Amino acid sequence: MEILSQDVSHNSDTGTKYDRINYVCKKDDVWIKTEIPQKK
Repeated sequence: MEILSQDVSHNSDTGTKYDRINYVCKKDDVWIKTEIPQKK
C-alpha cells in the first residue's frame, strides 16, 4: 500500500477536524480512505 494523498477534512456541524489519508495498492486495485480525528 502506498499513500496516494492526504489532507484535512472537517465536520461543519461539530467543528471536528480529521486527518484524511487515501491509500492505494495498484497491484490488487484496492483503495482505502481513512479519516481519523485530530488530537486536541
